Amino acid sequence: MEFLMPYLGRLSAHAERRHCAMCGKDLTLRVRLECNECSDCEVCLQCVAKGEETSEHSRTHSYKVVDKNHFKLLDEGDQWLAVEEELLLEAIEYYGLGNWNEIAQHVGDNRSSKEVEQHFNSVYLQPDGIISQYTAQHEGQALSGETSWEDLLKTNPVPPVNTLRPDQELAMNYSQYRDEFETEFSNEAEDLIAGVEFTSEDDSLEKSVKLAQVEIYMNKVKERNERKRIVHKNKLITGQHVYISSKKRHLQEEKDFRQQHKVISRLNPEQYDNYLHSFVKERTLKQKIRELSKYRKNGLTQLSEVKEFENAKKLREQIKTDKSNSGKSHKSPMKGLSQPNSSDILRMRYNYELLSSIEKELCTDIGISSSQYNTAKLKYFLAYNREGPSERSRERGRELVANDLGIEQAIRLDEFFEKCGWLYK
Repeated sequence: MEFLMPYLGRLSAHAERRHCAMCGKDLTLRVRLECNECSDCEVCLQCVAKGEETSEHSRTHSYKVVDKNHFKLLDEGDQWLAVEEELLLEAIEYYGLGNWNEIAQHVGDNRSSKEVEQHFNSVYLQPDGIISQYTAQHEGQALSGETSWEDLLKTNPVPPVNTLRPDQELAMNYSQYRDEFETEFSNEAEDLIAGVEFTSEDDSLEKSVKLAQVEIYMNKVKERNERKRIVHKNKLITGQHVYISSKKRHLQEEKDFRQQHKVISRLNPEQYDNYLHSFVKERTLKQKIRELSKYRKNGLTQLSEVKEFENAKKLREQIKTDKSNSGKSHKSPMKGLSQPNSSDILRMRYNYELLSSIEKELCTDIGISSSQYNTAKLKYFLAYNREGPSERSRERGRELVANDLGIEQAIRLDEFFEKCGWLYK
């Protein structure tokens, strides 16, 4: 409360003087007794102890004690007494700035938390307030009374907040609104002062040790803030730096690449981003080349054939899976019983009894069920009869069957239909 001393000195020189009604002693800054029955009668403690009286005042009158700080300290309209100012600053030092409910209780029941907050902001924090004037006097950094908060923000702009998505914040372990990392530089620095507490019983050596601990901590905080300043200056915290790591699925190759080249990300963010995107593009192109090479080995030369090839591949895998699942589901729990073969599985399918013996043999041979055979047969002949008997209609029928069963199965069925004499010549 060093910055209040000029106001106390000014008040002692210019405030309304209070004198003892008995001996005339100056009581302006002293503890005194005020008579409850006499008007404007204040007596010093020495005269009360002696039992001094006047024609109007008797020593038997009731009185109240007036503390030395029960006077108006500042030229404000809210009539705050000096003792309240002292309690206010004492509470802020103890509870911390912002805990206005506890501060108001410490000041007294006649002051609400909102009233205490408004008084502190208007008297102490305004550009022409007590703290500003004290700072200007001792550090030469004056804030004129006409300086507004808008002007203050213009001279000291708030750094812009990064527009990061939640998944990007999680990937970097960084909170953009608090400007904090999950693991800060010298993350254990706070442990150094966690148990430091200054008491009136501390001797000079203990105070020196505790002050040294605080100084060490403040140096670590300065280093931490300096690193954050460099990070913001070079725009190292952006969503682009988690382009790959924010994906739900990413290859181990990408992880290793990022880990190996992480050291250069802080030097030039833009070049690092271009380098990273180039790697991703290169990997994508290599993967595409491998896919095209695989299609070429399978005899595919047109992109239109790729979809048919992939559908046939999926169908073969599905049939293989169905066979495996059917074998497992129909496995007998009794020892000694044989497992069903593919023809047994076909009998369990729908409309198996409607097939002829050669159709059943064909289904077993190419690995399709009776229901798949009937569906393929229906689609084939609908296309064949719609366009009329021709090689073009047969090709259309094979395409429809291949989309469902695969190219190999479609060719076998077409040959089977021709062998049975169901196709017109």
